[in-house]
Amino acid sequence: MTKPPPRVAVYARYSSDLQNPSSIDDQISLCCDLARQHFGVEEPALIFHDSALSGASVARPGLAALMDASGLGSFEILVAEGLDRISRSLADIARIYQTLQHQGIRIWTAHEGEVGDLHIGFKGTMNALYLKDLKDKVKRAHRAAIENGRAAAGAAYGYRVVKGVTDERGRYVNGLREIDSDQAAIVLRIFQEVADGIPVGRIAKALNDDGIPSPSGGVWRVHSIRGERCRGKGILNNEIYRGWLVYNRTRKVVDPDTGRRRYVPNPESEWIRKRVTELQIVPDELWNRVQGNRPPPRENKPRTKREKPLIDGLGHTRPLTGLVKCGWCGGQKSIANKRRYVCDTYRFFKRRCKNARGRYEAEIAAEVFSMLLDWIDRTEDLRDRIQAFLASEIEGRAILEKEAEEIGHRIERLLNAIERGVSTSSTTERVLQLEARLKEIRRLPPLPDVDLPAPEIRERLRTGLNAMRENFDNQKVALPIHRLLALVVDKIELTPTPGKRIGEDVTIQLKPNGWPEFYLLSHAEWPKVGEDNGGPGTNVQ
Repeated sequence: MTKPPPRVAVYARYSSDLQNPSSIDDQISLCCDLARQHFGVEEPALIFHDSALSGASVARPGLAALMDASGLGSFEILVAEGLDRISRSLADIARIYQTLQHQGIRIWTAHEGEVGDLHIGFKGTMNALYLKDLKDKVKRAHRAAIENGRAAAGAAYGYRVVKGVTDERGRYVNGLREIDSDQAAIVLRIFQEVADGIPVGRIAKALNDDGIPSPSGGVWRVHSIRGERCRGKGILNNEIYRGWLVYNRTRKVVDPDTGRRRYVPNPESEWIRKRVTELQIVPDELWNRVQGNRPPPRENKPRTKREKPLIDGLGHTRPLTGLVKCGWCGGQKSIANKRRYVCDTYRFFKRRCKNARGRYEAEIAAEVFSMLLDWIDRTEDLRDRIQAFLASEIEGRAILEKEAEEIGHRIERLLNAIERGVSTSSTTERVLQLEARLKEIRRLPPLPDVDLPAPEIRERLRTGLNAMRENFDNQKVALPIHRLLALVVDKIELTPTPGKRIGEDVTIQLKPNGWPEFYLLSHAEWPKVGEDNGGPGTNVQ
């Protein structure tokens, strides 16, 4: 019997908006040729791609979908143009390679051929060095631009880009700015009103009432005016308005485990400043008066876990926060009054959306849970999806258990070194890092049984949904409920009912691929009321 050709997945990526989007098509075509040549595959089983996304981060939807598909056993070989298309981070490419290897998936690229351990070590290091060299070159170019009186970032509100200027060698000069008189008048208005003691919230509301677009083209928010003083963000903190270009105020730090970025202030001695009097909008006297009226900046300390917002970027946390959208403008809907979800664009910028209608949170929640329960009952291959996911989780947990065991041995060796008097400061810091990683591994929720019959799996999912519905109004478990709903609900769209003066129709879009992870996390028990663990752990009383 002739062995069928292997199932092949293709991944393509390009980094910047400035690159040619057809690069994706070219990469896919190259990978398809490679699959035909080496594996006899006429068409790949799956194609994943990411456009204008850096390879320095794994926070890419195409790559995330690829890894999800690998866990479900959807392909056996991954083909890409080069390892750098998958990731330029040494740690990330090693982690991706290890995961795919344990799932029995091979990696082939046009540049490296079949990828092995040596490719990961050598090419991964070269790609990481490329990234570091690229960052150094970009920073050097930015520094040179500032020293020559040119901006190193996009045009700030109040200015427009000057195009078409060339140097003595005929090359276009970037970073030139000129004052936009209309926007400059708004900047002066904001500074004058702050100097007169008007609260920033009232200023933002007045700008929205007057139909003036914000710097992003949407509604004015308090934060877009007040900003962050430590980073020079916001209208009131941008020193270009007083005729100074400032560079290198902060540096970006990336968490190697989560990929989350944060900006850390640099010492003022490392800042680069350049006087540009031709770009000054706010007189020195007005600038100083505004800064003198403001409270001193808060110390920019890293947030602890207890201080982190419940949901990043979302101020008001409810189980449906971030999921409810306006069917007219596509904007966010949030709770405005009496637990009614109302369009934010209408509330803050009425000229852009006329949808003044709202719908009660309880009504939306009832429809969401009803649809989710119905989906569980009518989906036939639910058990197969969950079993494939849990099988990959079991393999991953085995790897993590080995890592935890190795970490334990390393901690023991470091503690012995400390007892012998070896450089306690750096060694102690490393012990703490390893202990934090060990805690992270031990915090993973327990795995449910893999070989359960389909009716029992459905019943467990229904039990999890009913527990969420019963505890929906308990603010102490709003975050775990939100996280679970976000796994299986893409968005909830509220559109005014046609032909009626009141009421909104609800359209709910689900995420079918999120149910296996939902099953895993909802299998864990709920946190006790009053405990600050922020996720599944023990029963709600």
